[in-house]
Amino acid sequence: MSKVTSLEKAISVIKSGDNIGINSFFTIANPINLLEKLNERIQHKHDLKDLSVYMTAPMGNWDENFAAERFLATDAVKKIVCGHYSSMPTACRRIAANEIEGYNLPMGILSHLFRAAAQGERILFSKIGLNLFPDPSVGKYGLNDISNEVLVEKVKMRGEDFLAYKVPQLDVAIIRGTYSDVNGNISFEKEYSVVDALSMAQATKLNGGTVIVQVEKMAPGHRRPWDIVIPGMLVDMVVLCPDQESKTNPEYDSRMSGDVKPTAEQLINYVIENTKKLNSENKGRGLGAEIICKRAAQCLRPGDNVNIGIGVGEGVAFQAVQNGMLDKITLLVESGGIGGVPVGGKGFGATIGADSYLSMTQMFDFYHGGGIDKTFVGCMEVDEKGRVNAHGLKDKIVGIGGFADITQNARNIYFCTTFTSGGLEICLDEDKNLKIIKEGKNTKFVKKVQEVSFSAANCDLTKQKVYVVTERCLFKLESDGWHVLEIMRGVDLNKDILDKIPFKVHVEKDLKFMEI
Repeated sequence: MSKVTSLEKAISVIKSGDNIGINSFFTIANPINLLEKLNERIQHKHDLKDLSVYMTAPMGNWDENFAAERFLATDAVKKIVCGHYSSMPTACRRIAANEIEGYNLPMGILSHLFRAAAQGERILFSKIGLNLFPDPSVGKYGLNDISNEVLVEKVKMRGEDFLAYKVPQLDVAIIRGTYSDVNGNISFEKEYSVVDALSMAQATKLNGGTVIVQVEKMAPGHRRPWDIVIPGMLVDMVVLCPDQESKTNPEYDSRMSGDVKPTAEQLINYVIENTKKLNSENKGRGLGAEIICKRAAQCLRPGDNVNIGIGVGEGVAFQAVQNGMLDKITLLVESGGIGGVPVGGKGFGATIGADSYLSMTQMFDFYHGGGIDKTFVGCMEVDEKGRVNAHGLKDKIVGIGGFADITQNARNIYFCTTFTSGGLEICLDEDKNLKIIKEGKNTKFVKKVQEVSFSAANCDLTKQKVYVVTERCLFKLESDGWHVLEIMRGVDLNKDILDKIPFKVHVEKDLKFMEI
């Protein structure tokens, strides 16, 4: 019996008070057609209220008019639980105004919560998040005054601390795939990530809920059983959306789905062109980011498994090309891509030329287990106790994303950031001496960070090596605090560095120059 139905009928199964799981990763795997129809129903019928929305990663496009996000602007939505928020301006605005509840948990934890729900568990025990903002003894995962639901508790088992995360119970799962057959077997040939599709479908069915999947069209022929991501026994409704590809950002690229494998030369050219594009879109990167990434990339070694985060650190991939290291390391991204090169900017989550793909749940298994040799990530603040803030400033809602999952157990961490921000202007003279023309208004080094995304309190357990790479110097975290290891030529150690840090920093006796 065919499971194919209309958008209207599929959306009609949603009831007030439902917990809705949406499988997406920013602009990737986004079930836009179903979400548009949900918004249309809410706007026309006004018959839904108290909806709770659960997402590992957001579904936005940094645009309040983006189709997938419009229903969040309605009074039908009561609560959002998500790993990242900045790409959903509607959600950020409404949470900041105390109009809806908003909760932020590490992306990998949310991914594992869906798997735990698929197993019938009610609590997920994990060390991920200890000494960080989800830890009730440290911070707050509720994003406003009305977000007071207890989703995390700190517990002790066999003398060790753990966080106990509440497992969500899903009533409806909204997912996007590529092809379906009449029995609802779903494949993802043209998608760049499966995200948490299988776990979310399993969790919803186990809870007696409804699994809805939008696809481009019916399967053109036989598919290998291994190609099926969601078996038909887990799917209740299939909606045909031939135009779903045209609503995707970025537009479909067969090199990102894996249908076409770029040559080494094509991959290198892509990295070069993509870096130029990202730099033109973000004027703030410029010379400071170039210096940072040049120095950071010198730390790459053959055989490294490397995660490159969004932001300044994206340029490390470009420098790996320049250094001839791209084919000697394996780049990873939390959405599941292994090998090739992760895409930056609004296409974050996709991988061009990947060697293989995992589900997010599997990738975060690897991350949580300490499989990352080196990670290059951005940050907002660094304090004297070795804590780093990468997800929230004052009233600005950003979200942790996969940052905590990546950094808590990675073996070597390189926080890549300019020393100050907000108007920083620098230049290099012909001898590569750094000149600070205009200092930035905001210092990155503070007595105490506003939010704790990373904590040195976890380093003793993981034996991590932690660095901060700036345009003017290189720091390393030791047991007695931050040490300056290297300095750019032309920089005044006291005036340009030490005098601008509100706590004691140690200077190595054999202070070296940064070579770029």
